[in-house]
Amino acid sequence: MKTAKELLQAYIDGTAQESATLFAENGALELPYLADLGVDPRYEGPPTIGAFLTFLHEKMYPGFKFIDVKIYIDTPDQAFGEYTIHQKSGISGKDVHQRFFGHCRAANGKIVLLREALNVLAAADGMFPGGIADVVRKQAEANQPAPISDSEKNALATSFIEALRSLDAKGFQKIMTDDVVWTLPGSSLVSGVARGVTGVLQRAQAIVDRNVTLEIMHVVLGREGVALLLHNTGKWKGKVLDEYLTTVCTLHDGKIARLDTYISDIPMVDAYFV
Repeated sequence: MKTAKELLQAYIDGTAQESATLFAENGALELPYLADLGVDPRYEGPPTIGAFLTFLHEKMYPGFKFIDVKIYIDTPDQAFGEYTIHQKSGISGKDVHQRFFGHCRAANGKIVLLREALNVLAAADGMFPGGIADVVRKQAEANQPAPISDSEKNALATSFIEALRSLDAKGFQKIMTDDVVWTLPGSSLVSGVARGVTGVLQRAQAIVDRNVTLEIMHVVLGREGVALLLHNTGKWKGKVLDEYLTTVCTLHDGKIARLDTYISDIPMVDAYFV
């Protein structure tokens, strides 16, 4: 019956299929750091392990061979060692220097678990033509929010005006991110930067309190956002408001993350909202 050291050495020296037969029926090969590259980090059972090792030996690193083997821990049921490859990747075409650390647990003459650590940057060079840059790009693409349709953009924009008219805090919360920002030019009561739904609601309150009528003239759609072309009118304490403005909504994850309002007559706004 082979010891853990003998099994680890046989794994290092063997072909893909020879190494796979050293594992118990439910034995596993784990390479936890491969998860950072979007690769399955665990292979269980000789057939699955054999398929992975065949890919490694024949496609990823043709002529695969471990060298510079050192065994540091040697007990009947555990062994720990280091081993290296210097190979040209069959995928990326790059020359790869990779040092492995392997911890082998054995029982009844079979490998129960072999856990290997490796250099993730070197592994990325072997697996992707662009190396780690390809990994970062793919992860960024995977994390992109789902695209929002034009009808959904339109609904967000019109819902903003509806919530403003009715001072609907829950309506704002439904369509806005928690850290939403709304900028508005001038030096009036409603000018400056409103932050969060609370800030947006406070600005909406000041607009409604001064009897402003908000008319949506057009909703215009962009690739990443939506804009409202508005005509705002009102009369309050002898003052008249009659202005055209545009509010541009920047979207994130299907919600309004930022609003930037552009006004046709800033002095009129400043005089009306005092």
